[in-house]
Amino acid sequence: MTNYYMIMVDTDSVFYKGFVGGVFQTQKGTSHPVGPSDISVYKLDSSIEKINWNFDEKPFLGFDYTKYEGHIIRENMWNIVKKYRVADYKERTINVWIEGELFESDFKHIFFEMPTQRERLETYEHLVFFDENKSEFEIGKLNLKIPTGEIVLTENAKNFDCFELRGGIKGIGSNLVVNENLAKKLLSENLKGIKIVPLRDAFHTFCNDSMLSLDNLLPKRKNKK
Repeated sequence: MTNYYMIMVDTDSVFYKGFVGGVFQTQKGTSHPVGPSDISVYKLDSSIEKINWNFDEKPFLGFDYTKYEGHIIRENMWNIVKKYRVADYKERTINVWIEGELFESDFKHIFFEMPTQRERLETYEHLVFFDENKSEFEIGKLNLKIPTGEIVLTENAKNFDCFELRGGIKGIGSNLVVNENLAKKLLSENLKGIKIVPLRDAFHTFCNDSMLSLDNLLPKRKNKK
């Protein structure tokens, strides 16, 4: 039986300073202030290989991984991951602009194909990893799935070493899931700002990090008279 793990931002790490901010834009961040984002990274033409990450103020970028409209991964980490079997994804180079000047960086922006973006879900069943029939969950606020027990993966998971969980799950649906071999490799690299937790503990970890409980996430049940 294969064990699976989830990559999460380590909010207790010295390499985590809170939300990074900045905006993705089509133009270089030479103007100040940079203004709002003018693109959706999920709708960009697939031929576009670079995007600009623009900041008005100097951010802390000492991490190897964070989540921001997809996944921002430093090249040293991404070079490890992409040697494994990774589910359908798009890779773009990030140009970081800070206070109007180009900042040297080696970040990649990675986003994964989502079944809901495809024309017909059944044509792309290989991207469905969350098993709704076998997993234990309830429907919470905003119609999101709230895990209440075991998270079970579909047979598709055996075909990849790294993929997004998806499935409309609160808090962790857009996180990366990796198998045991890749998890061990990443753990051996002492990467900055990430933690790798067993998939079975992922939602509990998310709730702890976000200071949430099931009572916060599930609709209040009416008492039967």
